[in-house]
Amino acid sequence: MLIAFLLDKPFVYLMQYLEIELLNQPIMWITSIYFVFVVLIVMGAAFMWNEKKYEYMLPLILSFCVAIGVAYLLKYIIMRPRPFIELGVRSLVILKSYSFPSAHAAAVFSAMAILDKEFPKMKWIWLTIAVVVALSRLYIGVHYLSDVIAGGILGYFVGLVIIAAEERFKPFMIVKKWFIRLQKR
Repeated sequence: MLIAFLLDKPFVYLMQYLEIELLNQPIMWITSIYFVFVVLIVMGAAFMWNEKKYEYMLPLILSFCVAIGVAYLLKYIIMRPRPFIELGVRSLVILKSYSFPSAHAAAVFSAMAILDKEFPKMKWIWLTIAVVVALSRLYIGVHYLSDVIAGGILGYFVGLVIIAAEERFKPFMIVKKWFIRLQKR
């Protein structure tokens, strides 16, 4: 994290330099929270439904929501201005919330922790999606490198805590039993 803080400004300027007009619209689509939700949550839930791994469907959604909630709580505690405000660089979108940590990175990495647990053979797919979403936040000019790294760490930690809670206390077993009954009908 310390190295990321040192590289924040150079990375913002590098992203400005690497901007390619042709990539702007696809990256705007990738960086939207709808993409994150559809790709990781809906696709992950569909995989779990198909594989009959119901006990992690609710934890997947819960980790996504908790990670975003904690990230926004931290944003309003830390109140770090976004790069386009602090450095005066271009941004493809103007956001009024704060920068640190990245809620998008927190969301994708929280889902990644659970999807990796349930589908370890697809680890590199989940990781690639998470990294692309996190980098898209840098590309559009709304985050520093440390924002997305902190968001990724936060999200992954939230996912791991929810996995540990499920494995130890089995709070979502009721959901699994309900899905099994639903599928038998």
